[in-house]
Amino acid sequence: MSGGGEERNAALVEFLGIFDSVTSSPSTLSDLSDGVALFEALSEIAPDYFDAATIARDLGDNWALKSSNLRKLLRNLETYYHNDLNKTTDLFATIDVSAIAKESDADGIANLVELVAAAAVQCENRAEIVPRIMSMSPAGQVEMKGVIESSMGRLQDRGGGDDDDDEDYDDGSAGGVGSAEPGIDFDSDDYDSDGDGGADPSTSMSAMFSAAEHDIDAAMADLDGEAAAMSGDAAAAGKAELVKERDELRMSLQDARRELAAHKSQASIMAEEQESAERKLRALAEDLQERLGRRQEELSAAEEDLSRTRRAREDAEARVADLQEKCATLADELDVASAKASQLAKAEATVVAYRKRLEAAGSMNQQMTEMENQAEGYLRQIMELEADAKKLPGLQNTVEDLQNKVTKFEKERLSAGDGV
Repeated sequence: MSGGGEERNAALVEFLGIFDSVTSSPSTLSDLSDGVALFEALSEIAPDYFDAATIARDLGDNWALKSSNLRKLLRNLETYYHNDLNKTTDLFATIDVSAIAKESDADGIANLVELVAAAAVQCENRAEIVPRIMSMSPAGQVEMKGVIESSMGRLQDRGGGDDDDDEDYDDGSAGGVGSAEPGIDFDSDDYDSDGDGGADPSTSMSAMFSAAEHDIDAAMADLDGEAAAMSGDAAAAGKAELVKERDELRMSLQDARRELAAHKSQASIMAEEQESAERKLRALAEDLQERLGRRQEELSAAEEDLSRTRRAREDAEARVADLQEKCATLADELDVASAKASQLAKAEATVVAYRKRLEAAGSMNQQMTEMENQAEGYLRQIMELEADAKKLPGLQNTVEDLQNKVTKFEKERLSAGDGV
């Protein structure tokens, strides 16, 4: 399930090109690192789960947005596998989204495309998609047959059993996909499936080489029989020709057996390499599971911290709202107090004016008192003068009497003087 092999990677890229919903056909696996083409292809496979309008596009080197697209794709694809196909696979745990987004990891992208291929041959639209796969190049068909068989071999029912008898997939000698569909015929001299996508490659190769030996031995036996029959007819020329052909075939058989031995040795080496790779993959899967567990614990702790922070923020926002309300109330009260202060200043000015008026009125009262006192004095004087005026006739009479007396005395004095 690795992403190695240029032919295999080219077939995976060609596979995505068969979908009409892919707006820009990729040329290499690295073109799939943003998840856009995969999401568009899945929108044709499972439109209820994948809406291509909901993902970010034209991302350039922004690995954060690429990661967001890929996580959404994986989450929706796993939900589709569980809900609609009732399947699961360990492939989901082997995909490193960060490595794909940051480094265009070929292995991770290849695993993603394998998941898409397995979903394509099991979806409701497989009757339309399977003929498109059959229209791929011969080399692409051969590689896709291996990809689909390998991915289908790793699928399991949600209950945990293998998916060997899945009704939507048949990887027997006919190479068909889907019990009700015409099947994908990936016939090739370079590949022959024994009906079990998860079989040991060395066993398959041994069976193929044994069959080749059997066919060559059978052909040699037929040639010997023909040579014997012709010798019975005394056809010397034909016999010589058959003997020559037999010798050539024997030499070819020896070459084929030597090549067979080399292939067997190579198959044994490949089996060992695959076993080592599987051990590494299992160790990697265990490490990834452990890392995933730690990340999930960290995520849970982060979510708890986020929840506490959110609650603290909500409490702070509530306090801020209360303080804002109190501030608004205080502002209203301040406006009222300011209005009252303005009115108080006016009232103080009025009081000062009234006080000045009162002070002026007090001085006027004092003046009036003094004037009243003066009036009383003047009144007394008038009364005295009136009293004196009333005495005036009497005084005038007295004066007149006194004048008369004086005149009399003067006359008497004069008379006396004259007499002296």
